Amino acid sequence: MLQLSHAAGTQNEIKLKISELIGQKNCEEFYTRYLNNMINGERFDALKKWGFNSVRLPMHYNLFTLPTEKEPVPGQDTWLEKGFKLTDNLLSWCRKNKMYLILDLHAAPGGQEMTGRLQILIHLSPDYGRVKQIRKKTVALGRNLQSDIKMKNGSVDMTLSTKPIINLEGNESLKKLFSEITKEIRLVDKKHIIFIEGNQFANDYAGLTPPWDNNMVYSFHKYWNPTHCGRRFKSISI
Repeated sequence: MLQLSHAAGTQNEIKLKISELIGQKNCEEFYTRYLNNMINGERFDALKKWGFNSVRLPMHYNLFTLPTEKEPVPGQDTWLEKGFKLTDNLLSWCRKNKMYLILDLHAAPGGQEMTGRLQILIHLSPDYGRVKQIRKKTVALGRNLQSDIKMKNGSVDMTLSTKPIINLEGNESLKKLFSEITKEIRLVDKKHIIFIEGNQFANDYAGLTPPWDNNMVYSFHKYWNPTHCGRRFKSISI
């Protein structure tokens, strides 16, 4: 999307290149300013004027919590104020313009795909104890996000994980993780929609049906081939 070379195509590689160019301290300052200024209330006012009624927020877990391997106390979760504050800002702009906000966990703890575009995949790590900690953190993040939003009287739906790719464990493991997150979210929020995306870039839903929640939506992605090939799909935008 940014028309970069293959050597700097992932977010981690882009950040590394910036750090090499201007130094680590300036790189962190750049990303802080980027997050604080990439969007503001005026842009939400414009979106509303143009007729949009919803915004999907792609989130990286590292704005909300530490990686499991960097936790000061192994097995415990550290929560970062930065991500929650940024989300609160968006929620206030959505509320002002009577727009829906959809939380989209675009880079889950440990990563959810093997191409490197989002994060290195370690769900399949041979260190099973580490895998359990990562899954525990992912479940807790989903619950804490909805709990924080609810305390601020927000109206937010949530996509549990975008375009996961888990080859070895497959959909059985994916369903187990999604079910655990759903259960935790429903402890604090029984009202809003939970979006589920299938394995292999949100195309494979084998074993992910039937729905395990009465307010759940299956969201799919379609890439690389004409939409008239194979099965026919219908979709609507909200």
